[in-house]
Amino acid sequence: MALKTPLLRPLKSPSPSLYSALKCKHFYQKPTNSNSKNEFSSSVFNSSCRNPEALDRFLKERCRSGGGGIIIQDHKGHIMAASSQKLHAMFSPQIAEARTIRQGLQFAKESGLVPSFLESDVLSVIQLISSHLKGIIDLLGSAEFQGRRKKVVLKETRLGLSHKKDEDFGKWYSEEFLEKKIGEMGVDKCMFPLFVSKSVLNKEKNHIAGFEPEAFIPNTGRGIQGATSHCLGQNFSKKEFFDIKFHVEIEEDGKTKTDHVHVWQNSWAYSTRSIGVMVMVHGDEKGLVLPPKVTKWQVIVIPVPYRDANTQEIFDACAATIKTLRKAGIRAEVDKRDHYTPGWKYLYCEMKGVPLRIEIGPKDLANNQVRAVRRDNGVKMDLSVVSLVEQVKELLGKIQESLFDSAKQRRDACIQIVTTWDEFAEALGQKKLILAPWCDKEEVEKDVKERTKGDTGAAKTLCTPFDQPEMTEGTKCFASGKPAKKWTYWGRSY
Repeated sequence: MALKTPLLRPLKSPSPSLYSALKCKHFYQKPTNSNSKNEFSSSVFNSSCRNPEALDRFLKERCRSGGGGIIIQDHKGHIMAASSQKLHAMFSPQIAEARTIRQGLQFAKESGLVPSFLESDVLSVIQLISSHLKGIIDLLGSAEFQGRRKKVVLKETRLGLSHKKDEDFGKWYSEEFLEKKIGEMGVDKCMFPLFVSKSVLNKEKNHIAGFEPEAFIPNTGRGIQGATSHCLGQNFSKKEFFDIKFHVEIEEDGKTKTDHVHVWQNSWAYSTRSIGVMVMVHGDEKGLVLPPKVTKWQVIVIPVPYRDANTQEIFDACAATIKTLRKAGIRAEVDKRDHYTPGWKYLYCEMKGVPLRIEIGPKDLANNQVRAVRRDNGVKMDLSVVSLVEQVKELLGKIQESLFDSAKQRRDACIQIVTTWDEFAEALGQKKLILAPWCDKEEVEKDVKERTKGDTGAAKTLCTPFDQPEMTEGTKCFASGKPAKKWTYWGRSY
């Protein structure tokens, strides 16, 4: 049976720095011989009882209903908040207390009361929570059970990133929940070597033709190849590899002959590496920033109910908004989770990189509008429901354009033109994307790699721009001094 969230009223404004404790007690109504519904008395049983579990069991057998109560105190014992809720007798006392504890933890989390100590008077309740630990982890992060039977210590949880992109790019990029969750499972990292013969590598290297775009990450000053496409010819379709053939009919001397020919193959490598580049280029300290054209959800709608507001009207407005946007081809979803506050959902939405967030509250209903918030720049605006689709489409287009323009500006700011080796070495140390005249000799590139070896890797050619800058007569290669043939981008790469 689903229970409504109890009404929790803070007795005073809590401070996140306070050391909070949760103590749970049971409130059960005793049946009387009177037929009057008003002649019920209350009793309170706490940890001072000699056998509280037996008392709980006895009361459940004799009572038709019960209740769960929570008292939250600071480190000095001052009461900070309290709540109670009526529970039907179909719940065992252990389950009733466990549910009450979970609701108390939710309140503590939303109030910023960390770390929290939870005290229970029954060992079976602690065991029950242990057996359903996932729900507690989902609520507050990792939990650590003390050796004492009556105490559970909950570690502080957080939402968001702790590393800054400009200060420690590597840790910022790798800061995801997956590695943490795998570690909690006790699974060790494994590396699987892939052995490829030199002859096979040379066959791939000697593809007939190819197109190799190079992305550039301004924060690290490195290039990364992505979205490549190659014409592999018949290198991998021959017998020594996959032996892929197709049937053909050939007209020869007026006769039709049949033959089997090895196929010609292409490769298009637009996959995980390109996604990684997108994350590195657009992401910020709050998390992902995803372009509207490629993200799963372009819009997330979040209901913002207040105590005295008509909650159902708000939920109905959210559902209607989603229906309208989807009908117009916009990928939209509503966050209907009722165990998280709107503020928590805002942070979660930002961390996931959703391009546009729509908030709907009582004031928005009264004004026939919604509040929209852009992920790329945080700008907030009110949109009329009458022209919502047109305005949302316009905003998504502006976000897409803004992300592209911003990325292009950061990349262009890193480009530096050099013509001598000294200029090249200085620009390389400044993590620049270097455009230099080159003689187009492979041995010269090998020499550049050798001369720039170091802990951060050697420099190499990244790509050659289609639009070649003008090259005056007599321009020399920056590395060899030989006549230059073209302008080429250089730098370190992943």
